[in-house]
Amino acid sequence: YIVMLMKRTLVLAVLLVIPACAGRGPDSLSRVETLDRGSLRIEVDNQNFSDAVIHAGDGGHRIRLGSVTGKHSETFTFRWPVDRLQMHVHFTGGQTFLSEYLVVHPGVDDNLLLTIGSGNRARLFIGRRGGDRQ
Repeated sequence: YIVMLMKRTLVLAVLLVIPACAGRGPDSLSRVETLDRGSLRIEVDNQNFSDAVIHAGDGGHRIRLGSVTGKHSETFTFRWPVDRLQMHVHFTGGQTFLSEYLVVHPGVDDNLLLTIGSGNRARLFIGRRGGDRQ
């Protein structure tokens, strides 16, 4: 009888824990993380209908951050060793656009924003949320 009661208790515990863990995806935890020295965080707001692959560059090297579906936003946190940043956006279908350079502060900047405009000739705006766009 005790073994059967323990099995039922275990099943009940598992059934309660699984739904509680299901809501804690990577997005819910990523906003809380703090930047370590040498990292940047940038939100990419893709107002275009086309999907875009995003790279960060400084003229000397380039790293792939990921992709952003059309009409969606994504946030990327990445290691960045220099104090200037240029974003490279490559759309599905072949067009590539470059942003202006922005002076950044790795380890401090966690409110960078790249806005990808809509239309036939997309424009890129890079700056800080709620402030100066360059």
